[in-house]
Amino acid sequence: MDYLPIFARLAGRPVLVVGGGAVALRKIRLLQQAGARVTVNAPQICHELAALAAATDLCLVKQEFDPDLVAGAVLVIAATDDPTVNVRVFAAGERHGRLVNSVDDPEHSSFITPAIVDRSPLVIAISSGGTAPALARQVRTWLEARLPEAIGPLFRLAEQYRSRIVAKFTDPRRRRRFYEGLMDRSSVVAALEQGHPDQAAACLNQALETADTGPAPGRVVLAGAGPGDPALLTLRALRHLECADSILYDRLVTPEILACARRDAVRVEVGKGPGGQGWHQEQILAELVRRAAAGEYVVRLKGGDPFIFGRGGEETEYLRARGVAVEVVPGITAALGCAAAAGIPLTHRDDSHGVCLVAAVGTEADDELEPERLAPVGRTVAVYMGVHAAARLQTALLAAGHPGPTPAAVIENGTTLRQRVLFCRVADLATTVSCCQVQAPALVIVGPVVARAPGYAAAAAGTAA
Repeated sequence: MDYLPIFARLAGRPVLVVGGGAVALRKIRLLQQAGARVTVNAPQICHELAALAAATDLCLVKQEFDPDLVAGAVLVIAATDDPTVNVRVFAAGERHGRLVNSVDDPEHSSFITPAIVDRSPLVIAISSGGTAPALARQVRTWLEARLPEAIGPLFRLAEQYRSRIVAKFTDPRRRRRFYEGLMDRSSVVAALEQGHPDQAAACLNQALETADTGPAPGRVVLAGAGPGDPALLTLRALRHLECADSILYDRLVTPEILACARRDAVRVEVGKGPGGQGWHQEQILAELVRRAAAGEYVVRLKGGDPFIFGRGGEETEYLRARGVAVEVVPGITAALGCAAAAGIPLTHRDDSHGVCLVAAVGTEADDELEPERLAPVGRTVAVYMGVHAAARLQTALLAAGHPGPTPAAVIENGTTLRQRVLFCRVADLATTVSCCQVQAPALVIVGPVVARAPGYAAAAAGTAA
């Protein structure tokens, strides 16, 4: 982060703008909206700026740049069309210890003005650090189109009730959850969207009067993180990540997904490593119960889907047996996400009428790869956690009836920017995994459908050569 985003209270405070053209005019109007006392220093000013000065308390100093004016301002903006003047303004700001923004010149700026989405009192600032302001403006447009019009009135309504809400909820967690629930209270938001603030206030008042004020009860959400790409998170999983007090995540959850979570949520990696390293399942279960008993909103974040090789069923049963409220949020499992990212149709009218999901590692690892479980019978086989048992997997596939030339794909870090797709034959699976040094997470897909992937023909031709 090259710049610290802050919101400055400028009401009644002096700000200097050097420049008298259209760019300066835009900055001045923005500053006046924030209540700043603006002084303009320029030898000439445009007609619109002169009109604005006549209609407001804008102070004009019509002369060449005067460095002494910088000392009397809390912020300075250099908005002239002369780069040498802008550099002099920045140098004066450095001497006097004032923050200076030179428009479109990050090198001579100690602060930058962001693109702004104004839904006052909610204000969103978007910045690219001065590197691509046009792109930042596009992001602003994207956000403006998606933020409901009622968001500003909702914040003003919450502000009116703030003292009552604080007095009502002595438990900070309970108070935060009430605020988080405001957007979900459709009656409040709907009334505001329809232009009925009195009705919205009545709905909020009723919600406040009937709200439980005791200690916030703990809860656990088993959420699927999907195969790796944060864009494949479900909206519901994202919502829980934004509200969680703590997040217990496994090794397959990418940093990009964790970055979507509430900033001050406690993050605990509880992944299991090779050879029994890391957290044991009993420890994870005990930690979930402990945190829920302490009133925490806990998200147990699992790669893929919690109920597909994620031990979500065991955790759900354990928690419910101990009276812990549990919600399960499904995720896109690795077989679906990785196959799509690699261009492999898991089913196809001509090649496959079903899909078999198999784990190469489980409670009884030696039994997981019994040939009858891998039999082709007109279906695609997707093998989870198979790269560390590639030789055993290859033997089991051949024994199950998959001919040696059967197409296979190994997808490493599927759906992410680090994705690597390796095509081979079943007879070469172990060699491919070993020679290419494939690392987990990786998924193996076996069956004729693999040959329909865009890159398979070229890979097969290279192998043949």
